[in-house]
Amino acid sequence: MAIMAKLIFSIVTLVILSVFVTAEKPQLLATFSNGTPVYGLAVLKNNLIAVSRENSGKLQLYNVAINGLFTELNSVDMARSDSYYDMAYLNKSEQFVLLNWLDSNKIILMQSRFPYEVKSWNFTSDTTMASLAVTESDQTIIVTEGMSKQVKIYDPSGKLLRTIKLQMARSPRQAIRLSNNLYAVTAGYETTESHLVCRFNVKGYVVGRCFGGRPGNSINQLNVPARMVLLNDGSVLLADMKNSRILKLNKDLSSAEIFLGASDGIHQPYRLYADESKRILYVADNTLDPVTSYAVSGRVIAFRY
Repeated sequence: MAIMAKLIFSIVTLVILSVFVTAEKPQLLATFSNGTPVYGLAVLKNNLIAVSRENSGKLQLYNVAINGLFTELNSVDMARSDSYYDMAYLNKSEQFVLLNWLDSNKIILMQSRFPYEVKSWNFTSDTTMASLAVTESDQTIIVTEGMSKQVKIYDPSGKLLRTIKLQMARSPRQAIRLSNNLYAVTAGYETTESHLVCRFNVKGYVVGRCFGGRPGNSINQLNVPARMVLLNDGSVLLADMKNSRILKLNKDLSSAEIFLGASDGIHQPYRLYADESKRILYVADNTLDPVTSYAVSGRVIAFRY
């Protein structure tokens, strides 16, 4: 009788756990594509998202409906047609932060309600790829410069607060600030031997061990780690681009689990934006040419998690 009771208890426990696991799996809400690769992605208020696309020179605003429809509301010319833009959003001042790294290496603050340029400034003398992030708590702007291996921190008005010289061998892709005032930094391109995400302090030194190493597709390897987003619980979502998945890393970046993968329709995720209040993750997901590794098409996908 005791053995039977234990067996029944074990079965019930497994059923309950399976229900919770199933309930936690992100659910597809909406998807949109007009064919061109997506490089910048930001979420505004009232179900609005902003998208910047390759070779468009435009900032596009869309309304997101839960029934799976994206409706274009507005399209704003930003610069010459071959400009590339990364993008973030300052929700308190309702301004876009746009980063043009191809031809002018310029950061632009743009008002979102009636789009116009508020301020712009040059951020580096290097003609190199760079990326943007915004810290939600204080709205500081984080610019990661790949070639110079620097992270620059600006206040919401564009005043430079700090420059962090990263003590690392590889060029960084993106930095975000963690809840413990450390910074998580991704590194690794198609041609490099190390594909990592590491924690750095404000002096630019690595804290603890980095996650990843040589490129691969096991759970403790990465293959072109792209962009990250910090969740309220301190964990980090990471776009593991060439592995067609999004990983969820724990607070100290020592372990990971697959959050979304190819079975969820993920191709090559590039940019992530999490709306924690609504539990919605937006993914800029591109398709790469297998020969050149350049993005040839792109879309935005929304998941509830």
